[in-house]
Amino acid sequence: MLGDMSYARKLFDELHKPRAYLWNTLIKGYVKYEIPCQAVTLYRDMHGLGVRPDPFTFPFVVKACAEFWDVWVGAAVHAVVLKYGLEFIAMVRTELMMMYVKYGELSYAEKLFFSMEDRDLVSWNALISAYAQNGYAVNALRMFHEMRVGGINPDGVTIVSALSACSQLGCLETAEKIYEFGRREGRVEDDLQCAAMNIYSNSDKALSLQSTDLVGRWKQ
Repeated sequence: MLGDMSYARKLFDELHKPRAYLWNTLIKGYVKYEIPCQAVTLYRDMHGLGVRPDPFTFPFVVKACAEFWDVWVGAAVHAVVLKYGLEFIAMVRTELMMMYVKYGELSYAEKLFFSMEDRDLVSWNALISAYAQNGYAVNALRMFHEMRVGGINPDGVTIVSALSACSQLGCLETAEKIYEFGRREGRVEDDLQCAAMNIYSNSDKALSLQSTDLVGRWKQ
């Protein structure tokens, strides 16, 4: 993989004034092969040479910033996004939101999420998961409810986050309903079952639930 990227970079460096789409291709490759520092460095080179980024540049650069775990670099890239008026492009905004979630900057992630007109499953999952992972269980369940009301069908990631929120709050009845919903929708997988079992592992109701499908399926 690294060899492929090295060769790609060699070919790229031989080009005379490569256009933005070629810069984007190489940045995307670095992100794909999990070399975020190289992706960010290439973006800086692109910017330094006066090559104007386009809407396809920033989703990959922002994703690299999130993996790079450098909040200042991420904030600087966000500032450039604002400068070029690209914040309202859905794929750019979603990646920015997920970047701030990874940084633990929930207020920025919330601001981006609630300013979106078209929220896709990825953006809903990012915020619900962030709430659940950072102790805002009530917010996570509220967003889970709003997501369903808004007509977005939860996937396994959503349900695991919702079950985690239930675990924090000790909401066994709600957890059972969410689990059963997931099972009906065909979302019951190993991660989902693990999340469900974590809710009951320290609960005094665990023994009384040994005969339920929730635990029975886990034991099979």
